[in-house]
Amino acid sequence: YSLEGRYYILVGSYSGRRDALAQIEALRRNAYPAFIREVDLGAKGRSYRVLVGRYQKLDEAAEEAEKLARTEKLTPRIFKEGDSDVPD
Repeated sequence: YSLEGRYYILVGSYSGRRDALAQIEALRRNAYPAFIREVDLGAKGRSYRVLVGRYQKLDEAAEEAEKLARTEKLTPRIFKEGDSDVPD
């Protein structure tokens, strides 16, 4: 994990902030560096994305994503900072 990392892991996207916060709390209890990114979707409203980490190397992010899938029963997706195809 690195504050200057370029890769992060998307583990959830919610229309309600409360649901996103609940997932953040669960992940942090298990020592994952989780955070929320709020996205304005215009007429569709807001989306609250739950993200984990910032990793310098893609292989570090991939290893953590595998661990999230295995231990947290999530379907994580890895993105590079600035990717335009991050889902809403």
